[in-house]
Amino acid sequence: SSIIGPLLGGAILEFATWHWLFFINIPIAVVAGVLAFTTFIFDEEQVSSGEAFDQKGLFFFYLVLIFILGAITTPLSLWLKGIMIVIGIVFAYKLVKVEKQVSTPFLPIEEFNRRITIIFITDFIYAMILMGYNLY
Repeated sequence: SSIIGPLLGGAILEFATWHWLFFINIPIAVVAGVLAFTTFIFDEEQVSSGEAFDQKGLFFFYLVLIFILGAITTPLSLWLKGIMIVIGIVFAYKLVKVEKQVSTPFLPIEEFNRRITIIFITDFIYAMILMGYNLY
């Protein structure tokens, strides 16, 4: 797709306006949707076991996101950003402790011990570094 997409986009722009780049996605999306719903085998709906939703874990997860992303994206002084990151790390530690204690965690910590999860996280960080490198 990274080879065919730009070539197809350039060819469309040579003979039509840029609006057609958006219109070409409509039939592709319809075909993909029909294929997905006709070929994918959906599991039967699972009946809820009545266990409570992990509200505490979700609360700490949001706090981690607010403080870490707030420190990264807002134009604050360096020391205030540092304080926000430290607070975010403290909430992340509390999130891990809470998620290890509940029976149905919002963010299952044991999933991070799997080898494929570590590979996905490493690949994500690598991709973010490459995107940042391209911007600067």
